[in-house]
Amino acid sequence: MTAIEWAQFAGIAVGGAFGLFCLFEGTRRLAASDPRGRAGNLVGIGVAVVGMLAGYAYWQHWTYAEVAKSYQPAEAVRELPADFGKKMSPAKREAASRSAARGTFITSGKLTQYVEASGQRKLYPPVQDDIKHREDVVATAARLERKAGESFAEFILWLVLGLSAVVFGLCFAFEPAAKRADPEAEPSA
Repeated sequence: MTAIEWAQFAGIAVGGAFGLFCLFEGTRRLAASDPRGRAGNLVGIGVAVVGMLAGYAYWQHWTYAEVAKSYQPAEAVRELPADFGKKMSPAKREAASRSAARGTFITSGKLTQYVEASGQRKLYPPVQDDIKHREDVVATAARLERKAGESFAEFILWLVLGLSAVVFGLCFAFEPAAKRADPEAEPSA
């Protein structure tokens, strides 16, 4: 992890702990009838902090999921039409159809036909560079999907932790208060 990632992790951890503490303590005070009236402020701060952290995690999930979708082929692979490039020179037609077949292989992994300069159709043979690009696309899509899943799990975690802080705050509010210790009477001399 880089220094920026460590700083972000530390900020989220400290901010999350503060938000959870505010939720817990504010709920505890509200349920125990806080005479000073600061419990509502604590609950509001806790809800805001935990809500922002959960919202940020969900936003990351949504962003990663949308980018991962862009790596998936949108529709079925179409073959070149029969009259593809009739108005092009044979060299340009071969280059254009080869480029389309190469792009199809890199994005979807499917082998399609291309039109040679002579007009014959042949199955596109991917070269080592094309295979490397395809592997990179697949690896990137898998990484993005994994990050989207991790961010969604983080979103659920913040919701569960926030709800737990509220529940534990309520439970601790109904705990019997400790009795005050009476000052010991000093013996008279």
